[in-house]
Amino acid sequence: MWPSFSIELGEQTIRGSFYMVLIACGICHLIIGTDSRARKENFAIESIGKCIYAIFFAILGGGLLSWAITPLLYPNPRAWGSISAMPGIIGSLLVFAAVIRCYQLDVWKHLNLIAPFICFAHGWGRLGCFSAGCCHGQPTSSFLGVHFHPESSAYEKFGDAPLHAAQLYEAGFLFVLGGILIYKFPPALRFTHYLIAYGIGRFLLEFIRGDDRGALFNFALLSPSQILSLGYIGFGLFLIYGYKKSTDEKIEEPSATPHQPG
Repeated sequence: MWPSFSIELGEQTIRGSFYMVLIACGICHLIIGTDSRARKENFAIESIGKCIYAIFFAILGGGLLSWAITPLLYPNPRAWGSISAMPGIIGSLLVFAAVIRCYQLDVWKHLNLIAPFICFAHGWGRLGCFSAGCCHGQPTSSFLGVHFHPESSAYEKFGDAPLHAAQLYEAGFLFVLGGILIYKFPPALRFTHYLIAYGIGRFLLEFIRGDDRGALFNFALLSPSQILSLGYIGFGLFLIYGYKKSTDEKIEEPSATPHQPG
């Protein structure tokens, strides 16, 4: 793991964070991927531009919301700037939906459009977490164990013990999920299946996380992320129920006015 890098420019040394580089890669993937997929699916050019603007607003709004909520989830003081991913994603989705609504565009159609690229962007972010040594897993004696850098929070908590690379597990899951959403599901169901699949995956992954998971309302049985994951799953199932109900109603509608005898 390499938390940071340095570049020599003459007598100047520039230090950077791989975490921030990978976060930037995720944002670029989200924006460029959304633009490319929208063009392939024949979205109007004007609506694509508005969707990109909505993404920028969502990133800013979601980041601010997560920054405000994260200190409430953890009993110990957190460094300034610490954020939790799931509140940030939920906040970003709410902001995105609000902006799309203000543009008088179809909210669900655009949520379905960006769903795979939320996965890709989140996956890049987890690669950043791996480089920084945060969001790590529990100690393991299996061949999957990795040793984290002495500068990382993983090393600070567990020393040189081999840990589950929970960040890589989640990143791999997210990249695969993003691809499946694009190529295996109809556009109208991408967002619902994203909610359900990620909710299940994140709920299970939490059991091997070894960092401070925090507590919501002092409820220690499940972590805040697991509680939010259950919300993801429940909302996704609710959307699928609504989609199937509306589809069944359309099928039952008569296709033409019945012939009236003269």
